[in-house]
Amino acid sequence: MLSGVAVLLVIDILMLLIWQLTDPLVVKDRHLPEFRDAAKMVRYQTLYRQCHSGSAMGWTIAFIVYKGLLLLVSVCLVWPTWVMSVKRDAGDSSLVGLAMVIIALATVVGVPVGVLVQEEPNVNFGVIAGFTLFAIIATILLLLIPKLIALKRGEMEPSLWSPLRPYIEELFDDVGDKKPSRATEN
Repeated sequence: MLSGVAVLLVIDILMLLIWQLTDPLVVKDRHLPEFRDAAKMVRYQTLYRQCHSGSAMGWTIAFIVYKGLLLLVSVCLVWPTWVMSVKRDAGDSSLVGLAMVIIALATVVGVPVGVLVQEEPNVNFGVIAGFTLFAIIATILLLLIPKLIALKRGEMEPSLWSPLRPYIEELFDDVGDKKPSRATEN
C-alpha cells in the first residue's frame, strides 16, 4: 500500500521537475487599473504578481489527465464494494457517494468560473474560496451530522467514541434538555 503511494509521489515529483527544467515559472508583474481618490488627493495602483510559463496550460492539462486517470482507476477498484454496501444499507456509504457528487459538481463548476474571472484577483479568490468552502462544509455536514444523531440515539459503537463521549453528551445535554452542564455543576 505505502509502496504504491510512494510510486505515485515519485511520479508527481518527476512531472514537476521536468516541468521546471524544461519550462520554468517566471514572475510577471501586472498593474491593475489605477484608482484615484480625489477627496484625499491620493491615487492607488495595485500590483498583481503572477507566475507564468510558456506552456502552463499544457502542463496543467497533463496533470489533470494524470490525476483523472488515477481517480478513474480508484473508482473502478472501489465501485463493487461501494455498490454492495449501498445494497445492504451498511453505514453511510450512500452519503459518501453524495459527498463525492457534491465535490465533483463544485469542481466542474468552480474551475471554469475561476478561469473566466482570472483577470480580477479578488473575484477569482472569492470564487475559488466559495466553491471550496461549499464542498467542505457540505461534506462535513453530510458525514458528521448522521453520526452525531446515531450517537445520541445510542446506535453507534461506544468504543469508537469513548474518549469523546463525555464531551458529546454534554453538547447534546446543553442543546436538547437544557440541563446544567458538568462544568456548571462543580
